[in-house]
Amino acid sequence: MESQQQMVKKSAQLEKRLATLKLKREELASRVRLLQDGNIERDMLDEQVRYQLNLLHKDEIVLMRQSG
Repeated sequence: MESQQQMVKKSAQLEKRLATLKLKREELASRVRLLQDGNIERDMLDEQVRYQLNLLHKDEIVLMRQSG
């Protein structure tokens, strides 16, 4: 009985993790679509370049978030 309860709890945890991973995958797929066909969206290009070079505009605010 206790083992079954543990399995149900573990299953719920894994379902939650799966939902989180599916959402992350969709976000990444959306970003990839913006890069396909040699047509890079200007805002995305700007974002990536500034991220890589660690640059900001004077009027920007940076919000740090933990990944994962």
